[in-house]
Amino acid sequence: MKLLLLEEHTSKSNLLYNSLKGQKLSNLTPVSTEKFQSRYWFKYSDFGFTASDTLVPISANEVPQACIGLPLGFLLNKDVYSCVALLGLNPGQNLCLDKDNLWSARYLPHHYLFYPFVALPNTDGNLVLCVDENSNLIHSDSSRGGEPFFDSSGAPNPKINEIFKFLHTKATQHETTLKICDILAEHNLLKPWTVNVPVYQTQFEIDDLFCIDESRLNQLPGSALRELRNTGALLVAYAQLFSMANTASLARILYSDGGSAKKSLGSELGFSTEKDSGSLNFDNL
Repeated sequence: MKLLLLEEHTSKSNLLYNSLKGQKLSNLTPVSTEKFQSRYWFKYSDFGFTASDTLVPISANEVPQACIGLPLGFLLNKDVYSCVALLGLNPGQNLCLDKDNLWSARYLPHHYLFYPFVALPNTDGNLVLCVDENSNLIHSDSSRGGEPFFDSSGAPNPKINEIFKFLHTKATQHETTLKICDILAEHNLLKPWTVNVPVYQTQFEIDDLFCIDESRLNQLPGSALRELRNTGALLVAYAQLFSMANTASLARILYSDGGSAKKSLGSELGFSTEKDSGSLNFDNL
């Protein structure tokens, strides 16, 4: 497993990560034997680390499931559109957590599956496996247990390889999603979205959030629709429109308990909150 140095750059992936997490690249440390030979990590026990996330990245392959449980939209950051899910209706708010900080929404975004690990490209375009050392999940005390990053010979823990493999696939899916967003933007199908919840007669403003312009979509000629269909953009467009109804469920949680999300978003939508059997997790690593 080749571990590379992380350098400051302005790739689309970094723009998205910084805009959503509010983190600087200096908070992410590349995984290397020099830094992590005698260190360990814990799997997170709850989702408290997402408590201030109002938006989370969603890849196109997640959209068919994600649109059932969460509102989807498009985030604009430095002329780059990306697909995101709304977790809250106000800045710094996640309504998809219960009182114990367990995930209560019908869908768990893949972005969170392997926290505190993240893979980002360096200036050469190579992916670098990094960890968020501010996560409080990394330590150097062997008596506390946890998973070692490397064995005594300096070889990566097999679980590290599995995590990197997943994140590499996820990065490829993310790049495909950015291309889909570019296609939607090229056809002028994205418009600013003020989240309107008629049942509560209220609106929510989220900076740089966009949605599909349904009127423009309906006016596209057949050739444009075929392009959207062939690239996967048409599915994303209709799924985003379909998902907007889920904002009412977020608002219901917000107004029913002051935003502490004690109710399950899954139950608000009429679904079980049990995780899909096919969801990726740490259990088999």
